[in-house]
Amino acid sequence: MEEVSKHCSRNDVWIVVEKKVYAVTDFLEDHPGGEDAILKVAGRDATEDFHGVGHSSLAWNMLQNYLVGFLPTQQ
Repeated sequence: MEEVSKHCSRNDVWIVVEKKVYAVTDFLEDHPGGEDAILKVAGRDATEDFHGVGHSSLAWNMLQNYLVGFLPTQQ
């Protein structure tokens, strides 16, 4: 999460959903809920927020286009 937390500005937004890391900067302006909804979780785990809104399967599929990595597993 240390690397993810560095990406928390409007020009560089990463979020984590279900241990997957997404670079969503290019989606900010297109987000139906407004860019503030994403910016408030920029640089951190957004899993609860993502599921709490009740995103559709289409939204989940769209998110996959922004996948850049995975959180390391704890050992």
